[in-house]
Amino acid sequence: MVKGIGSLASREGAAVGMALASAVLWGIWWIPIRMLNEFGFEGAWAGLAMSIAAAPALFLYCLAKRHSFKLTRRSVAGALLIGAAITTYSSALAFTDVVRAVLLFYLAPAWSIAFEWAFSGRKLTWGCVLAVAVSLFGMALILSRGELVGGNLLGDALALTSGFAWAIGAGVVFSESNQSPAGLAFASVLGSILISAISVAYFGASFGSLPETDKIVSALPTAVVSGSGYFAAIMVMTIWAAKRIPPALMSFLLSAEIVSGVGTSALVLDESFGLIELIGSVCVVSAAFMEFVDPARPRKDLTQKSVRKVNDLAELD
Repeated sequence: MVKGIGSLASREGAAVGMALASAVLWGIWWIPIRMLNEFGFEGAWAGLAMSIAAAPALFLYCLAKRHSFKLTRRSVAGALLIGAAITTYSSALAFTDVVRAVLLFYLAPAWSIAFEWAFSGRKLTWGCVLAVAVSLFGMALILSRGELVGGNLLGDALALTSGFAWAIGAGVVFSESNQSPAGLAFASVLGSILISAISVAYFGASFGSLPETDKIVSALPTAVVSGSGYFAAIMVMTIWAAKRIPPALMSFLLSAEIVSGVGTSALVLDESFGLIELIGSVCVVSAAFMEFVDPARPRKDLTQKSVRKVNDLAELD
């Protein structure tokens, strides 16, 4: 029994570590996106190229590990939402400043509160109201800088949409405890390809022009390596962690992406990062923390789930 409890704690610690590692890697996702932008993959095309490269790698991984491709309706819905989040976030990174895209995406805790209040019977305590207020204040500060520092209306809107889609999709994935992380990652990437294809087909040049053939050939090595290796790996890491820890904790841990993304972009890119952006960053991270510690937050019955896991582990000893 003691050994079972220790194994459970070890697994939870591994999930936290995996979430932090994936957050750092998500933070520098702007690098391959911007590299593909330089090759002529504008707007949604950069994320689409990486998703197309990631899909075969994830499919082969699932086959090698004999993971099931059978998904529930909830899993498919969650995968499509995460796919939409991937598409809109990668496009936002192409259209607006990295700092703005990252910070606006991380209004996800505010969307989680609103969604749980509307559909899960969450009570609006002063704590969660304060978290939403702090998030919105941070957003207002960031948006107040506007076009003067590289802001783009479409890019900002996509970043906000991405955070909303991720908040709901992550919650759905967390509730599907019996699904394979690699299978969910594969389905999410397929969702991203579908949403990207619809976006470029429906909105046309607004989401970027079709790259020329010579540019596609030149960008192919970058797309294949960044998609099949880097992107596919962090998708599995993120979903693996999301299935093992609560959504609020996952959102808080993933806010480490702010440090990684804002820090690297401020050092490498010629993008403005001053007092306004710093205060906005602090507000967004603080809101994520307040959402995590809010005692009124709806929780899955983690105690009973943990007891079942401990009992299962104890029976194996």
